[in-house]
Formats: sequence, structure tokens, C-alpha cells
Amino acid sequence: MEIGAQLSEVNRTELPSAVPEKREDAELEAATKGFEAIFLRQFLSQSLKPLLHDTPGSQSTGSGIYQSMISDVLADNLAQTEKFGFSSMLQIQLRDGAPE
Repeated sequence: MEIGAQLSEVNRTELPSAVPEKREDAELEAATKGFEAIFLRQFLSQSLKPLLHDTPGSQSTGSGIYQSMISDVLADNLAQTEKFGFSSMLQIQLRDGAPE
């Protein structure tokens, strides 16, 4: 009984410190994925211009909005797949380089 009481007391003292670390990791992951999406959006908007420039309707009034929507969706999807790797590199750098 005494050992069980000590274990439950240890678990209670460790839980509050573990929860903020998980929350901070989740916030860091969300921030780095958002940054990766911004980076990819800039990259894709420039790289897709020649591809989308000569399509039917590319000279219309709303073509710029359509092209930016394509870039936004592609950038967000690429950032969520974590295949590009920029987000994970940022997470490692910020986690290891953060002052304690």
C-alpha cells in the first residue's frame, strides 16, 4: 500500500510538467508546418506561373485568384504530408537551439 501511494504521488507531480511539453511540441509543430506552407506557397506561385499562363481563361479577370488558390491548396497539402522535410528540420533546430 505504501509503495502504491508513493507511485501515485510521483505520477501526480510528473503530469503537470509533461502536459505543457506536449502542448509546446504541438504548437511548435503547427508553427513550423505553417511556415513550411508559406515557403511552399511562395515557391509554387512562382514556379506555376509559366504552367498556368497559357491555359484557356488565363487572361480573364479572375485568373490570378484561381492561380493563387491552386498554389494555396498545393502548399497546404504538401506541408501536411511532411514529405518536403522543411518543417521537421525547423522543429529540430528550434527545439535543440531553444534556451532553457
